Amino acid sequence: MMGILKDFETYKAELKQKWIEYYEANLELFDTINMAEYRRKCPDSSMILALIMLTDSQAKEYIELLSMANSDKDKLVQLLELNFNINEEIEKRKQEKTKNELVEYQSPLDDFRQNTQQN
Repeated sequence: MMGILKDFETYKAELKQKWIEYYEANLELFDTINMAEYRRKCPDSSMILALIMLTDSQAKEYIELLSMANSDKDKLVQLLELNFNINEEIEKRKQEKTKNELVEYQSPLDDFRQNTQQN
C-alpha cells in the first residue's frame, strides 16, 4: 500500500511540473482566446482537469478513478495539488533561472591553476 501512495506522491509532483510547463508554453494561447482572468491566478478546476487529461494519459486514469469517490472538480484539483497560483510559480521559475545563470562558471582549468599556484 505504501508503494502506491509513494508512486502517487511522485506522480503528483511530476504532474505539477507538466502543468506549469504546459501553461507557460501556452500563455499566448490563453491571451489570444481572451482568458485574461486566467493570467491572474489559477485557472478554474474544470479547465485544469480537462487540459491535464488531454496532455497526460495517466492523469486521465487517475482522475477517472478519483472522481468515482468524489466528483467535485475543485476537490480533485486540490487532491492532485494543482490548486496553486500558477503565475507565481512561473515567476519563481524565472527568478531561479536568472539566479542560476548569474552563478559564476568555474572552469576545470581554474582548479588546475589554483593547485599549481599552491604547489
